Amino acid sequence: MNITFPDGSVKQYEDGMTALQIAESISPRLRKATLAAEIDGSRADAFRPIAGDHSIKLLTWEDEDGRWTMRHTAAHILAQAVKRVHPEAKLAIGPAIDTGMLFLRILSPFYFVVSVKLVADGILRGCGLMVRFMIATFTDLILRVGIAAVLSATALGSTGIWMAWPVGWCIGTVLSMVFYVTAIRKALAEPVAVAEAEGQAAEARAEAEFAADAEMETL
Repeated sequence: MNITFPDGSVKQYEDGMTALQIAESISPRLRKATLAAEIDGSRADAFRPIAGDHSIKLLTWEDEDGRWTMRHTAAHILAQAVKRVHPEAKLAIGPAIDTGMLFLRILSPFYFVVSVKLVADGILRGCGLMVRFMIATFTDLILRVGIAAVLSATALGSTGIWMAWPVGWCIGTVLSMVFYVTAIRKALAEPVAVAEAEGQAAEARAEAEFAADAEMETL
């Protein structure tokens, strides 16, 4: 069979050879780098036997289609591994994309929001404001579950589940920050309130003593 390469060169090979075998005939290093092949413009498995005359392109990580093949294969391997460890797991749609996993693409911009929430929550817990901390935490959790249930029932499907996380995080962070600011204001206001109360008490004692002295003088 005659195989035409992207540079226009033509080489003869035996019928039934695979893309990997063709790559190895050129260079062992190329065989190691080959992830898939493009035969007559269509992606094909590198282990697929080839028969007849074709144009072929050996796909490596340097090619977009090569990277797609690696990510697609890795997604299947990951799914099989999860099912082997957790047979009860339900697989959803998670297409390979050029920037990584789908949920990371949705959630990564909101990691700063989560960091702010964790800092605020840590301060609330450290100050003993556990009730406010629990309100912020459970509000975040309930919102995420509720919004995920609603969005997953729409055309977004499983993507809606991941989109619910940032919404819950943002609202939970706002609550945590509100509780944090009010706690600071309360802490700053307490010494002033205590001082005012002590001043009023001292003034009341002075007035009582003055009244007692006046009464003694009249006697």
